[in-house]
Amino acid sequence: MQISVIINTIDRAQPLLRTLESLEQQDYQNFEVIIVVGPTNDETLELLSTHYKDRIQLLRCPEDNLSQSRNIGLQAAQGEIVAFLDDDALPSRRWLSIIAKLFRHDPDLAAVGGTVYLCLEGEERIQHRYGLVSSLAEHVDVNSHPPIQPKGQGLFWTVRPMGTNMAFRKSVLVELGGFDEFIRYVAEESELALRMAWHGYKIKHYDPLIVYHLPASSRNRIVKTKKGRWYHATRSLVYFALKNGKMVGEPASRIWLRCLHLLNGHLKWYRQLYRTRQWSLIDFAKGYKDEVFAFIEATAAGLFQPRKLLTKPEESFKTQSPMILFKSKSTNSQRRLRIAIAYSGYRPPGKDGIGRLVHAYMEGLSSRGHDVHVIARSDDVEKVSLLENGKIHWITYELTRYPSFSNLPKSHHILNYSHAVYTKVKQLVESEGIELLITPLWLTEGLVTAVSGIVPVITVVETSAKKLGLIHKQKSQDESIIEEMEQLLLERANSILCISKAAKQMAQELYTLGDEKIEVIYPGISLPEVLEQPTNNSVSRPPTILYVGRLERRKGILELLQAIPKVLALVPEAKFVIVGHDNSQNDGFHASTGLTYEEFFSKNYPHLAKQVQFLGHVEEAKLDQLYRQCDIFVAPSLFESFGFVFIEAMSRGKPVISCAAGAIPEVIENGISGMLVEPGKSEALAEAIVELLLDTTKRTRMGEAAREHALTRFTLPRMAQELEAYLLRLVQG
Repeated sequence: MQISVIINTIDRAQPLLRTLESLEQQDYQNFEVIIVVGPTNDETLELLSTHYKDRIQLLRCPEDNLSQSRNIGLQAAQGEIVAFLDDDALPSRRWLSIIAKLFRHDPDLAAVGGTVYLCLEGEERIQHRYGLVSSLAEHVDVNSHPPIQPKGQGLFWTVRPMGTNMAFRKSVLVELGGFDEFIRYVAEESELALRMAWHGYKIKHYDPLIVYHLPASSRNRIVKTKKGRWYHATRSLVYFALKNGKMVGEPASRIWLRCLHLLNGHLKWYRQLYRTRQWSLIDFAKGYKDEVFAFIEATAAGLFQPRKLLTKPEESFKTQSPMILFKSKSTNSQRRLRIAIAYSGYRPPGKDGIGRLVHAYMEGLSSRGHDVHVIARSDDVEKVSLLENGKIHWITYELTRYPSFSNLPKSHHILNYSHAVYTKVKQLVESEGIELLITPLWLTEGLVTAVSGIVPVITVVETSAKKLGLIHKQKSQDESIIEEMEQLLLERANSILCISKAAKQMAQELYTLGDEKIEVIYPGISLPEVLEQPTNNSVSRPPTILYVGRLERRKGILELLQAIPKVLALVPEAKFVIVGHDNSQNDGFHASTGLTYEEFFSKNYPHLAKQVQFLGHVEEAKLDQLYRQCDIFVAPSLFESFGFVFIEAMSRGKPVISCAAGAIPEVIENGISGMLVEPGKSEALAEAIVELLLDTTKRTRMGEAAREHALTRFTLPRMAQELEAYLLRLVQG
């Protein structure tokens, strides 16, 4: 089935090139691209000639009229199906394959629309899902559930697509005369959809038909402002209501009330924009004038003029020249993987160890040319964020499944969220061609997906709930169920990826696993190429010891707090900086003492409060500054499956002090890049800190060795290369 993709554009050369680049990634090959350029004033024509000569049909539209531009593309289209895509939108990888499948499997289907995600930074949301329109031009978006007829005055309602994500059977479009060219901008697709439905043609919405929209400024609107030619909406919708209201038999009084409501609504909005100083007096006066003239023009055309439709038969559109199939210019024959990574707590660039790992995987794999989609829990609504190194699909969930677990709140939430992850993965398999899911063992987010078998699942082993239960020496029934869920996920996973030898050993001991499906790949991070010096003079400032991590028992924070008085007794000028979220409510410390860790220190050592700063969570720029300004980094964890904070400190040339536990000896070379002490021993910890504080030469030597070790063993390119080879082996069997 041949498809014609039509893109209409004016003055948006750079967004257009990005859209065309995304079309080069489509997995459907039998399509042409028709670009209709209006009276443009930018470099659109030159760039198209340079980058896409002989790969597209390039047509001109003499007016700034979207409906006319769409019809020009329609008349040139040679495909059986015509698909419309905005010049500032990116289709999902299988967009055209889904369109072809839908029309091939349903001969009665005349038009289809899909989901549009608004991906403008700071304004991400679902822009369009289940759109409805009435014969009185009432528009409703039902973005969460399939639509029912909403409350409204119109007698006739239908599904409507959004102009940036819609496809039609060409023969039907031509039969109906295409788009009404009186409508220059706004609602041209809705008006067409209503005519199609009124004439008995089938229109449907298909959720996995996805387009990501990055609105760019144009002559009609300036993004992230209220500036725009909004009178087009009044002009289009008044005309729409007059023509289609009469067509379906709406009472004249209802039609006129609707038209006056449209005009009055915009005039009230303009007054509000002026009162709130979003518009100047000149903007306000011009807006009023344009609205009135638009209303008069639309009324006259709606009452007295015929529709401005195409009148030529379809046969007259056909040309003798063959279709120019759109092909990618890329000569790269590398296998391009399509990977989903699920971690609910991911917030770029990662605020905890797992988040750091997810970010490293995302950054590393995208740098190797692979498509990466991260699935994370949204704090508000379902949405998508577009990053340079991939997409983040923010999902929500409800506690509507697994009622037998409702008395176990943690397990109940985990299972319902895991099901939401499965639902998103299932959608991404269809829309993006996702081939596998990478998911941490922590919180078992990939459990439902692994049990379903829809894609291979790789479970990444880091510190687990079962390991924490042993460390904290407490376990509820709820936590016992979570441990069973961890066991099931590991059993159902197609492969198990351990981030250290210690993590592998832990998994095998706690979950009785063999070697056959376990792989060990050390994480890597983007390391600073140049070692920057602290901003303030190191001679005049006191020596600083930095801790970064959650304040909890496993991280050894209690031992550090107990060591601080011993250190300050010998090096009274030293200063400690504690960075991280207090987790005393969850590790049992607050329950046993009634105190947070900061309160514990202040109560027991009030005379030292000025020399110990508790900063809580800090942003990345501040954290980088703290790393650079410290003299020693300390994190005396009782167990770590890896420890990103060690690499971050080492990469900045800092000696590190920790414990000989878990994977820490795999990261820190004891006596070379840092010092390791016995876990849980505050005296030994204090002695190590004092030793490095008093021996500047040793401290400097260890810092240099630490940086060299990090740059040699824990780089992002090394990890990405090993991870890529591992994933290719899995996908290729």
